[in-house]
Amino acid sequence: MIRGIIFDYDGTLSNRFESAYRMYRWMIEEISGMDPSSIDFEEIVQECLYWDQYGHAGKGYVFNRLKETHFPDLDVEKCSRMWAEEFHRFQMPMEGSYEVLKKLKERYRLGILSNGDSVFQRSKICELGFDAYVDELIVCGDYGIQKPDPGIFEIAAQRLGLAAEEIAFIGDTFYKDISGAIRAGMMPVWMCVERKEMTYYPGIQVVHNYDEIEQLFLRGAL
Repeated sequence: MIRGIIFDYDGTLSNRFESAYRMYRWMIEEISGMDPSSIDFEEIVQECLYWDQYGHAGKGYVFNRLKETHFPDLDVEKCSRMWAEEFHRFQMPMEGSYEVLKKLKERYRLGILSNGDSVFQRSKICELGFDAYVDELIVCGDYGIQKPDPGIFEIAAQRLGLAAEEIAFIGDTFYKDISGAIRAGMMPVWMCVERKEMTYYPGIQVVHNYDEIEQLFLRGAL
């Protein structure tokens, strides 16, 4: 029986793609002074999103590409600092996330498990107030191990006071979230919102929005 649900943050609770789009628009305007309504400006923003690869590419890579392609005098280190210091301001939640979390909290123990630096991730999560909806907030940077290492999933289960098999893990990245949850013995739920995904691997629940999460955990057979 599932008694707890742990959520990834970026691309699962947050609309990471929209958040990044908003952030890149702000940054390009700040560093270039370009007209944000121009097609030239939008082309550069879209290139940044492409290089960004849904957050999987390091920001140094993105800003080095930006320097090589458009702004030869760009200070890459300064841009990286801007991202670290300001990205929390541009966070956008997934549609329906608050309403469904409130309902789930009445029945399940809830947690967030997020890769990354503790201060950076917590600033984003708390900016949107998701910390108030969960029983435990676990940021991998506090433990020196990252998803998909099963060890961090085991720590999250211990923090919730549940066995791994009593927990469903919801995340958007197969390698980091889904495979990690499977190896740790949790129920894997693949959140496919921001990009198309496919797998023939058995036993993976696929959801596309928070209505489907509500259907699965509150109106389904779990």
